[in-house]
Amino acid sequence: MSFQKDFDTIFNSMMTDWQNQFPEADISQGSLIYVKNACLASALWGLYKYQEWISKQIFPDTSNLENLEHHAYIRGLTRTTGETDSQLLGRLLAVIRQPPAGGTANDYEQWALEVDNVTAAYFYAEPEGLGTVGLAFIMANKTTYPDYAINGDFISDTIWLKGTGWSIGSGKASCDGSQVANSDLDESITHFVVGRTYNVTFTISNYSAGTITPILGVGGTSGTARSANGTFSEDIVAAGTNRIILRANSTFVGDIDDMKVEDEVSLVVPGTAELAIVQAYIDSKRTVTAEVFVTPPDANQQDVTMTVSGTGVDTTQITTEITAYLNSLEPGETLFKAQLFSIAINLGADNASIAVPASDVTQTNLNMIRAGTISVT
Repeated sequence: MSFQKDFDTIFNSMMTDWQNQFPEADISQGSLIYVKNACLASALWGLYKYQEWISKQIFPDTSNLENLEHHAYIRGLTRTTGETDSQLLGRLLAVIRQPPAGGTANDYEQWALEVDNVTAAYFYAEPEGLGTVGLAFIMANKTTYPDYAINGDFISDTIWLKGTGWSIGSGKASCDGSQVANSDLDESITHFVVGRTYNVTFTISNYSAGTITPILGVGGTSGTARSANGTFSEDIVAAGTNRIILRANSTFVGDIDDMKVEDEVSLVVPGTAELAIVQAYIDSKRTVTAEVFVTPPDANQQDVTMTVSGTGVDTTQITTEITAYLNSLEPGETLFKAQLFSIAINLGADNASIAVPASDVTQTNLNMIRAGTISVT
């Protein structure tokens, strides 16, 4: 933010003031003036950083987890089972930007999202004539543990075990490159199932060298070694004992933040029991005169037939990724052939020919695509 100043700016300004007022004073490194100003500049820099943290808590989209939930609470929202931070923030911003009005299309969709595990809802008008309201929704198959990583925002120097070169402060885990071999940042977790797939996400900033690799379980499955700034997310199968590990190689220098380990999510069509729960909740919220019909979207099975070329191409992995992509599509979302092609190329194919589907596949809000027979040869 514009009011922020770093340590060097504050320190150099103070030293300049001393030199301007007392030209003969000794301000060399190690002098009393130098040491005192360094201490004062450090304290002032800490106040600037604290002010930055406070300013971020004012707004829900920049606040930390605790204050995000408080922003939601004072607007009548609570986190549903399995709801991620980004999903809760999305509901909160929807309420702020478009406050409840007693029965608009947005109201019906937001009401449905207040039910546990509902991930998306779609309003459609007059399915049974004038005065009726239609609502379709889909659900996630997540468990009640939305994020397995504890203190993943590194708000305090706790929980995580730090190897050589690692430190935690100012809301980040930092590796300074002083390690001479691989060095782990790790923590013990519960409710962790060996053999299950989890989605691992973290952010790298201030990167300058080396690689950092996520691992689930001691001696377990390694994810992708990352070597750049950015937010990275991938699915990893858990193996070994119950630990989350970020392994820096011998040259890694950078900061880590926003570490999350969550259940792999697939979107599913609600069953009879889930439909009844959402129907009852909507009925408790709706206007008396509206008649609401809660329905599941239709899942259309989509086959894919692809031929790839290239040396050592893993067709099994391509099949897995295409299946995951199709099963992640929401009602009304289009299946793009270009995305299928991109999956194959990103996984090492030199080229790919797609016979099925012949073109992009579009859907209405009441239909969604799910993986049928996926053939990659």
